[in-house]
Amino acid sequence: MQADKRKQVVVSVRFDAENFKTTQAFAEIAQTTPNAVIRAAVEEYIARQVQSPGWAEARRQYEERNQANVELMNRIAAGSAYPELSSSPADSDEFYNQSTRP
Repeated sequence: MQADKRKQVVVSVRFDAENFKTTQAFAEIAQTTPNAVIRAAVEEYIARQVQSPGWAEARRQYEERNQANVELMNRIAAGSAYPELSSSPADSDEFYNQSTRP
C-alpha cells in the first residue's frame, strides 16, 4: 500500500554542507529519507508560524495587497482602468488577427 497519493512537485533546495550533512545523519538515524525530513520540517515550521503573534497581521496585509490587485484587474477587464486605451486599434478583432499571424 502506498503511503501518499497526493500529487507531488519536485523542487530544488540549496543547503550549506553542514546543514545537509545534519539532515542526512538525522534521516539515517530516524530510518527515513532526507526528503521526508525536509517535508516534515516544512510542515512543522508552517504550522508553528501560522500560530505566531505576527501571522494575523502579515496575512491581513497580504490579503489587502492582493485585493488591490484583484480590483485593478477587474477595472482593466471592465475597461475603466485605462480609459485612454478604450478606443485602441488593439481592441479590434482585425488587429488581433494580424498580430497573431505567422
